[in-house]
Amino acid sequence: MVTSTSADLFPRQQPKVLPEPEVVERRGRGKLVSVAAVVFALLVLVLGGIALFLPGEDEERTDRETLLQVAASNPNWVAELGWDTTTDPCAWEGIFCTLNSVTRVLVADEGLSGEIPAELGELTELLVLNLNGNELTGEIPREFANLRSLQGLSLSNNALTGEIPKELTGLSNLRQLGLNGNSLTGELPAELVNLVNLEQLSLGGNGLTGEIPAELASLADLRGLGLSGNDLTGEIPAELARLANLERLALGGNNFMGEVPAELAEILEANG
Repeated sequence: MVTSTSADLFPRQQPKVLPEPEVVERRGRGKLVSVAAVVFALLVLVLGGIALFLPGEDEERTDRETLLQVAASNPNWVAELGWDTTTDPCAWEGIFCTLNSVTRVLVADEGLSGEIPAELGELTELLVLNLNGNELTGEIPREFANLRSLQGLSLSNNALTGEIPKELTGLSNLRQLGLNGNSLTGELPAELVNLVNLEQLSLGGNGLTGEIPAELASLADLRGLGLSGNDLTGEIPAELARLANLERLALGGNNFMGEVPAELAEILEANG
């Protein structure tokens, strides 16, 4: 077996038979392979170390970073609300935080324009989002499906278009949903029945079509139902009489056939 020693690297000046050429060649290749292996290992360590300090592609933003992104993408909001992007976003007008989480965004009647920032859907601890009475356009972001803690959502009296996203029907903690006074179209999603804690549902003043889903009768906590000023058709479901807590019902300005079922009228009178 041929070994490599310091004598091989720095031979003394002695009369000595040199190794055969092919042996020297094999030794040279072995040294090159060893050096290459060391260099490769070092590269792996260095690149691996760098990767530890780089943010991953799927790394989530903090709530503060999300609000800074909202501000960067919506200069109109910054101007109207007087947000100072050099300060803590939790101190901004209309923003309320608990520890490191944004829990309320209350910016109603502020003259905000443009589309609703989809980034708001990243505020997963949000309890209340009130954008009522602004000049917002476009569709309701489907990213709002991530707001699983949301209890109150008011987007009323804007200029929103499109259909009611079915993604909203997965927000099982929602107690109040206000979308009235927009230009929403399409039918009422039967999946609204999944909003098991809903107390107020305001959808009037849009362009909704189709019939009232009888499934809404399963919303046991519902106290107010506003559907006036749409293009709804068909009969008013008699099943709505099962809404034992219903206090307010607004159905005018549609194209219903028949009258309000007697049992439903009795519920409203009893709770009035």
